[in-house]
Amino acid sequence: MAVLLSAHATAQNSFDAGKGKWRIGVSGGYTSNSYQKYNGYQSDWQQTKRGGATAGISGQYDLNDWFGLRADLMWTQKNYHAARALMLMECNYTNDYIQLPVMASFSFGGEKVRGFFNAGVYGGYWMGSRVNGYTLNVISQIPNESFNQSGMIDSRRDNRYVVGCVAGAGVEINLAPQWSVQTELRYYYDTTSQVQTEQNGYNGRYNSTLALQATAYYHF
Repeated sequence: MAVLLSAHATAQNSFDAGKGKWRIGVSGGYTSNSYQKYNGYQSDWQQTKRGGATAGISGQYDLNDWFGLRADLMWTQKNYHAARALMLMECNYTNDYIQLPVMASFSFGGEKVRGFFNAGVYGGYWMGSRVNGYTLNVISQIPNESFNQSGMIDSRRDNRYVVGCVAGAGVEINLAPQWSVQTELRYYYDTTSQVQTEQNGYNGRYNSTLALQATAYYHF
């Protein structure tokens, strides 16, 4: 017990004498998104992962040297590729979201290098969509007719608001008493469908997104 109390006191003193409790930072990275939906009678449709980007700002309040509360305001792309096997058609969807994850952050390790993991929930808004690809023109029989256009979000069909669960883990390096950098692998899972399932002919369609990102923090 004495050893544990001594170690805790040493860690707490190091925390109090070093970085402050408040921190703010900027983040950026890469996303890989999966789009899941039931294709029904159009069984030849295939949806596959597609890459994107993410960037934003982060704020965290550290209650002690191992636990903090974190909130990020992030622009996150949830892109995917769709194709039909029985006809010439391929589409690349680019979807831009603004999201606010709120998470509990747990850290462990030494003073210089520490591991951490985050878990929480998020809310977001679907800002816009774009689709490009090619298809067979049935009327003129022209193959590989390309297109690049707005995704045409329809408020009667689509859900522009999203909520979900988020978790992540990574490594933090303390460069100086007031500066640190993090590398994190984060997973977002939308618990709300991208379309309104109460509309006739639409079933649930969900995004799940992996984000590999880096964050630079300034500690107050």
